[in-house]
Amino acid sequence: MRYDQTSLLMFLTSKSWRNRWTSRLTVGTGLLGLLWAFFATNGSLNAQPVLPPGVQARFFTTFDNVNPFDSVLRSYIPASAVALWDTVGTYRFPINSSGKAVRGRINPNSTSILELKPFSTLGHFKVWLDFAHIAKLEFNDTAIIQYSVDAGVTWTRLLGTTCRYLGASTDFRSSSRFTQFSYPANWSPSVQGATPLASWWKQERFDMSPFVSNRPDVRIRFFLKDGNNNGLGTVPSAYGWLLDSILVTSSFSEGIPPLITHTALTGVQFNINQSFTAVVRDSLGCDSTGIDTAGVHLFYRINSGVIDSVRMLRQGTTLNWVGILDSTRIADGDTVRYLIRAIDSSPRRNIRYFPNQVSLGDSFITYVASRNPTVVHSAPVVGYQFSPGPFVINAQMSDASGIDSAILAYSINNGPLLIRRMPNVGGINYRDTIFTVDGDSVRYYVEAVDNSPRRFRRKLPDTTAFYSFTASGPPLV
Repeated sequence: MRYDQTSLLMFLTSKSWRNRWTSRLTVGTGLLGLLWAFFATNGSLNAQPVLPPGVQARFFTTFDNVNPFDSVLRSYIPASAVALWDTVGTYRFPINSSGKAVRGRINPNSTSILELKPFSTLGHFKVWLDFAHIAKLEFNDTAIIQYSVDAGVTWTRLLGTTCRYLGASTDFRSSSRFTQFSYPANWSPSVQGATPLASWWKQERFDMSPFVSNRPDVRIRFFLKDGNNNGLGTVPSAYGWLLDSILVTSSFSEGIPPLITHTALTGVQFNINQSFTAVVRDSLGCDSTGIDTAGVHLFYRINSGVIDSVRMLRQGTTLNWVGILDSTRIADGDTVRYLIRAIDSSPRRNIRYFPNQVSLGDSFITYVASRNPTVVHSAPVVGYQFSPGPFVINAQMSDASGIDSAILAYSINNGPLLIRRMPNVGGINYRDTIFTVDGDSVRYYVEAVDNSPRRFRRKLPDTTAFYSFTASGPPLV
């Protein structure tokens, strides 16, 4: 789980000076810890979040101050309603800690609003809202979250859209409101008057970056409205909306590196001109930044040379990126070490390497570039040959690095294998002669050895086979 990935931040708080809670969040191949430190101030207990590097708390409350509502504003429609947001000591998050939570209620045909005091996100382009809650509310009532960036003149509802709502409620994803049906397995929607249990607490997270980033005045409010003119419902009424541990954090940029999928080229690659293909995407698709179009490169080292690079190009609108190393850079037999680096378009320019490494060049994928010699033996001598010999063997051999040796290997009458160098008779043509007498049985093959440092070979026929023929022999009847 990443701090800013599309999954719920499992944050912990405590309201007891006796305890220190730790929650660790897995971040790809690393680990981020979200820790909560606690201290006493003026006889009241306050919790302050200690966050990962680069992440700042813009707003935080656990409602444990002497004045629990000193960081929020309570309002009601109609204004004559009072005390519909109050504190309760029987519920708090995390479970079994000391302190308070707040509960929101509604009268018939009324609205209760809990508004966070304004804060700034200037200079930061990623913003998250986290809170814990229990919404024991009937289906017709509405519990939603709204935000404002114009000092409260207009308010916009947070929806359950993908990448914005990072919580676990399937119902909220479709309805964008919380009721007792948001978590039907936990919040007992069939028993409206059921008393909430401590195990009912649910943690929610919203990525508000597209809406409230880099703003001088951001406001968030929890909006609870009666939908059927009976308040929290007829007897037995629902309990209301419990809220605790409200946290707003921000960072200069999203901190998730791109993802790279690539099939590594290893061993011997029988091609000098090599195409490297990788699927590159920004995180899991929830970042709005995307991949820097000039930010995907193939870094390589030939033999013991210096590290160089070529830019990989995106293929249309797909996620495929391709880079090419050709014979202008690689020779037959070279050892090629390479890696891929991708940079996203976020202000932080997050980097991902394949294979994983801390600094460029810590780790490489290695292969040997080879183009096996080309061998053509278009007229092999096989079967019964009604001639005592000799027999001329012709072959054409070529390679990018040149031919070091053209070999004719043969055995007569199952005798020892004789190895001969075939003379070059012009260009790519090689020729040699096998001398036989009437009745000899011959096995042979031809083989080319290239001129690369690794002396790559190509044999005909392939593998362990031989061409076989008999010189003369009895007539066929």
